[in-house]
Amino acid sequence: MTSTAERRPELLAAVDRAAGRLEGRLRRTPLLWSPALGEALGFELGLKLENLQTTGSFKARPALNSVLAALERGPVPGFVTSSSGNFGIAAAWAARGVGLPLKLVMMPSASTHKTRVAEALGAEILRCADDYAAREERVRALIEKKGRLPLHPHDGEDSIAGDATLGLELAREVPETATIMVPASGAGLVAGVALGLDRAGHPARVQACQPAGNGSLARSLAEGRRLCSNRVRTIADGLSAAVPGKLGFELVREFGIGVTEVAEDSIRRALRLLVKEERLMVEPAAAVPLAALLEGRFRPAGPVILVLSGANIAPEDFAGLVRS
Repeated sequence: MTSTAERRPELLAAVDRAAGRLEGRLRRTPLLWSPALGEALGFELGLKLENLQTTGSFKARPALNSVLAALERGPVPGFVTSSSGNFGIAAAWAARGVGLPLKLVMMPSASTHKTRVAEALGAEILRCADDYAAREERVRALIEKKGRLPLHPHDGEDSIAGDATLGLELAREVPETATIMVPASGAGLVAGVALGLDRAGHPARVQACQPAGNGSLARSLAEGRRLCSNRVRTIADGLSAAVPGKLGFELVREFGIGVTEVAEDSIRRALRLLVKEERLMVEPAAAVPLAALLEGRFRPAGPVILVLSGANIAPEDFAGLVRS
């Protein structure tokens, strides 16, 4: 049977190029097996620690790949992107590494901690109205008027090929019977992980996990078309994309990936459990896959790998969440 990746040869090539670009530039993050969590949940459980990745999240993969790919195509005057935080941090780090400026459009509701980190890495922070349409309009204006090259936070070939390097990494680490549970909103990471596994010929199953307070991906899959969440209300600010990306959504559908939605209280419970059992302080988005298991709505067969996507959260904010 022809794989999804083989039906998209341009993506195969993009994944291979991304792997070559990022080799030696980013961390190969640990895969930690957790007997304590596995015993509590009833199956073998591993944690892929992307919270230890450069810049504090997996977003270093798509950001750096996008910046390096752009430079291969020709001169770049500077970059522009929009972000709720983690991609902005990673894009600022990647742009600074090649000596180019980054304009970062953020809404007032974006994490203060993440905004400060991005600014410290050299990003010029530009504010917009507190809605996603206004954010994207501001980005478009900077592209048209200032000639800045856009970096997409979760969609497009370069971004998803960068995410796919995590799938390639997992293919060397996890059993063929594993289920990999991935936080999702814009669909870039979950699509990229599936694409990387497919490129490596690895049969592991991929499951997306999303806060019920932003069910855009789940509803889009149910309707068979991309839908926008008019109201995103979740403590998992790293999963706040109001609409899935075009390419990411297509790949999620082609790979037959399901979505499990979780409640806010379950995310808090998962945060507390990760601290208690593994001494891991992660941001709420990273705890969403564990929250899905705690709710019991998704019961995988075989070993389970949870992608802990990031840890960019201020200690005082984390303390407030686990106490509430």
